[in-house]
Amino acid sequence: MSSTIASPTIQWRPLLAIIASISAVGLSLGLTIPLVSLSLEQRGVDSTLIGVMASMPAVGILLFSPLVPALVNRLGARLALLGAVVVGAASVFSLTLFDHYIVWLLARAVMGAADALLFTVSETWINHIAHERNRGRLVALYITVLSVCFALGPGLIALVGSQGALPFVLSGMIFCSAALPLLWANDGLRMETESPGFSVLGFFRVAPAVSAAVLLFSFLDGSGLSLLPLFGLRHGHDEATAALMISVMLGGNILLQYPLGWLADRFSRDRLLFACGLGFTATALLLPLVVSSVLLWPLLVLLGISAGGVYTLALIMVGQRFHGVDLVTANAAFGVLWGLGSLFGPLCAGLGMAALDPDGLPLTWAALGIIFLVLLWR
Repeated sequence: MSSTIASPTIQWRPLLAIIASISAVGLSLGLTIPLVSLSLEQRGVDSTLIGVMASMPAVGILLFSPLVPALVNRLGARLALLGAVVVGAASVFSLTLFDHYIVWLLARAVMGAADALLFTVSETWINHIAHERNRGRLVALYITVLSVCFALGPGLIALVGSQGALPFVLSGMIFCSAALPLLWANDGLRMETESPGFSVLGFFRVAPAVSAAVLLFSFLDGSGLSLLPLFGLRHGHDEATAALMISVMLGGNILLQYPLGWLADRFSRDRLLFACGLGFTATALLLPLVVSSVLLWPLLVLLGISAGGVYTLALIMVGQRFHGVDLVTANAAFGVLWGLGSLFGPLCAGLGMAALDPDGLPLTWAALGIIFLVLLWR
């Protein structure tokens, strides 16, 4: 039987529903995240308070993720997803109804909780409907589409602006549209009731290598988006070039997700994970040496490929190893790890830059990469 993605054994209805739904969520999040910061900046809010606001979704994800398995067991996957869409959309609309910093803090934390449920269940069900011969490609397809939609979100600001209620209403409506594919999915999203074999926190002991992979990527994601332009500026690049560094890194991740998934369906996933970790560490070490040369750009592409590959392979491997409610629990643990990396990544990398200015950022990444490789080697 063919092992291509067009295999007739693929459950296309739930697959397309999940991808379409999470794509709408990604587009809305990609719009809302910079929109909130811009709105606060226009109101003269202190940059420190803007940073606190930006961290609130990660706080919501971190605190709510351990509750997701029990909630999914009680409500079922599809109803849990629909509830998360309603809560997430309401949190966006509330930003237009209340002009108060504390209310916005709470709304952003609630958004993080909704995101924890949405991403945990959607990633669980992508793995649930996948087979070993196509798991890598299906997971890579999911991540690619989500990443593209997330990247397109900020571009909507150029169309509708960042002032007034309109951009928030648009974001909320996009978020609401995530419910429509789930209604079409019908019975494709069904979870049997059972007791998990481990807790969310227990997952770190059960799968330390996969846990380290998620933490490594979330650390890069949290610190890279905020500090990589600063690294470029301190090496003499102008603002446009420094900002372009992020786009190039993200572009490498998006473009080569599917080829990586194809490789994961044909070769050892453990070895591919080690190769991605090695590539991440090597590129991080080389960044200070090439930051002022044309070699910076291909190296940033390689950094995006290797870092994104670490997370993609972790998601593939968790689907290979766990099933049923254990898979939900494992993906909920991903949320906890993501929250930790998003919260502490910028802090740790910022301290690294303060100690070894301006190269502390990539050297901090390299140090974490070495620890990750040692853990995999064991």
